[in-house]
Amino acid sequence: MMNTPEISLIVAIDAKGGIGCSQGLPWHIPGELKYFKEKTLNKPVIMGRKTYEFIIEQFGRPLPKRENIVVSRSGYKNEFCVTYPNLEDSVEYAKRYAEKTGQNEIFIIGGAEIFKQSLDFADTVYRTKINDTFRKANAFLEDSHFRKWTTVFSHEEVLREKIFDKDVLCEFETLKKKELVSV
Repeated sequence: MMNTPEISLIVAIDAKGGIGCSQGLPWHIPGELKYFKEKTLNKPVIMGRKTYEFIIEQFGRPLPKRENIVVSRSGYKNEFCVTYPNLEDSVEYAKRYAEKTGQNEIFIIGGAEIFKQSLDFADTVYRTKINDTFRKANAFLEDSHFRKWTTVFSHEEVLREKIFDKDVLCEFETLKKKELVSV
C-alpha cells in the first residue's frame, strides 16, 4: 500500500506579499511559470474558483496533465474540473486520486484564502520570492503566515529574468514545517 500523499502549497510572492490581482497574476515571469509546471505536472491541484476561472481565461483551458480540483461554496460547476464546497472535501478527493494514480504529492495552488486555510495541515511550501513589487497586486499573503515554517532547502540556481525592462530576481525555496521539540 502506498503512503498518504504529501500536501504541498506552491506560491509566488512579491516583495510586499502580493500573490495575485483581480486579473490573476500581477506578473508574467516565464521561468517562474516553468518552475510551477515542473513541480505540479501529473499531480492533483486544488484551487479556489477565482484562480480556476483566471486559468481558463488566461490559457483557454484547465491546467493540462493535472487533475483540476476547485473549491467553491457557490456550487460552481465546470465539465473540466472536479468541484467541492470546502477545502477538506477537496483534499480528501485529491488524496484518493493521488493514491489511485500513484502520485505522492497534492498541490494547493491558491488563492490567498485557500492558502490561509491550508497552512496548518500542509507538509511543504514551495515559495518563490520575487524581488520586486507589482502595483496590480491586490491579494496578499504575508510572511507572518509562514512563521510555522523554516527553510530547509533553497535552490542553488536563482532565476534572473528581465521583465518590464528591469531585472527580476526569483528565489525558489522549499519550506518544511518546524519540528516541535519538547524540553
